[in-house]
Amino acid sequence: MTLDELIVTTVTSSDDSARAPGASAESVLAAIRDNRATPPVRLRLTVVMTECARASAEAQEWGVGSGMTIGDANEPTLWEGTSQTLTGAATGGRAAARYRVAQWHLYFESGLITTNSQQVPLAQVRDVDVKQSMTQKARGLGDVIVHVTTQPAPVVMESVKDPKQVRDIVNRATAEARAYHQRQQTTQYHQGGMPVHQQPPGAQPAAAMPSGGGLVEQLKELAALRDAGVLTEDEFAAQKARILG
Repeated sequence: MTLDELIVTTVTSSDDSARAPGASAESVLAAIRDNRATPPVRLRLTVVMTECARASAEAQEWGVGSGMTIGDANEPTLWEGTSQTLTGAATGGRAAARYRVAQWHLYFESGLITTNSQQVPLAQVRDVDVKQSMTQKARGLGDVIVHVTTQPAPVVMESVKDPKQVRDIVNRATAEARAYHQRQQTTQYHQGGMPVHQQPPGAQPAAAMPSGGGLVEQLKELAALRDAGVLTEDEFAAQKARILG
């Protein structure tokens, strides 16, 4: 845990005797550096530092930080990191969520006892925002909020370092993934009289476009392919226009 994290822990302590009302991280830091910190504050910092040392030793025992890649290991990695919340730090990183930006997907993994894993195709990313609280900004952290076309709620990379840099990496990767899909539209091959798009390396083989049944059935099959993430919104609109045309 960094000094800033220790300060934030002290300032946000529920023990009123350990902090002055309205105290900020900056004021506590100045007091510590000038050796003016009150005994309760110094005691609180000592306790937190001891807990962090213990958690770090446990983390090494459990193999935390071994560098194991989440998601498809064959997919090139553009960025990866973990959430830097105080809860994660207090457990030596064992409870920290892990994130990875790869060439074609975003990967999310969280959970200590049970693991929750999720992957998002970059071609389905609609927008990326950064949100920082005052505490996060002081620590150089922030939430990277990813809006996805196929999900009503965004997915969040919580409390990651250099969030604006991460946002820019996701935006560039998304633009490249979309450009790849657009290039594939000009190099289509045909199967059963209907165009089928090639998929990015490492992705699941694409399902064939609807080629039989009535007009309504073809539109239903087309919508199912879009909802499954096989087709982008642009591809869906193009195929729908072709069927109706």
